[in-house]
Amino acid sequence: MKTQLGDLQRTFEIVKTSNDSSAVQSFCSQLSRTELVDFHYSLLKDKDVSDEMYQQLRREFSNHANGEEFLLEKIADEQDEIVQGDLLHILGTYKYRRHRCLKRTAEFARQFIASQSVYLRKKGIIVLGWIGEKSDVEIIAEAMFNDENEENRGWAATGLMQLFFHKPAIKNQCLRNLQAALATEKSYFTLSCILISIQEIAGKQWGISSTGRPEREPERSIDMAKPEAISFLERYFEQMPQADK
Repeated sequence: MKTQLGDLQRTFEIVKTSNDSSAVQSFCSQLSRTELVDFHYSLLKDKDVSDEMYQQLRREFSNHANGEEFLLEKIADEQDEIVQGDLLHILGTYKYRRHRCLKRTAEFARQFIASQSVYLRKKGIIVLGWIGEKSDVEIIAEAMFNDENEENRGWAATGLMQLFFHKPAIKNQCLRNLQAALATEKSYFTLSCILISIQEIAGKQWGISSTGRPEREPERSIDMAKPEAISFLERYFEQMPQADK
């Protein structure tokens, strides 16, 4: 184990600022197949690594067999809010792997949404969209209406979309909230996210790209799509049987 750690430490010093993607990926993949979870965690806190290295370290962490439990022990006491938010992000990805603790992760996500930190709120919103319950619709919607940060309001809109993907029964609840936000929101970034979410949930297309970056969506496209979405939602709810409203 000591020899293995020493070898990895030496390799890390060579590749941590490297632009060689294959070397970075090879190192992180090798590390994630070891039992050196503490060492991997320490590298997430290294401020000298390249952005590519950091992103790869984050992606590979969930390959550790006991990584989920390890991060849940660390997250509450982590003092660096960026690292803390990213620990929650990693924990959220266990939804797509063998997981045992998603309910605990969801509790942290709800706590982070109430944080004073813009970054922690962002990560809480995103992760709760991935793994939340029906009761979390209103928590995410509250962030969409009231978060002071326009990007977080946008992430909340897409958080409702993500929640719908694994809880289809909440379709109308999500659309009602998105309809209300669409009528009052002024930020083009947030409006782009709201329109993307309505398109995906309703199975419509008003010319807003669901694969592009919201901040790059032309304002003209948003201005053209907004009234179409408003009109659709008005008709949708008007035609709905009273019992389903």
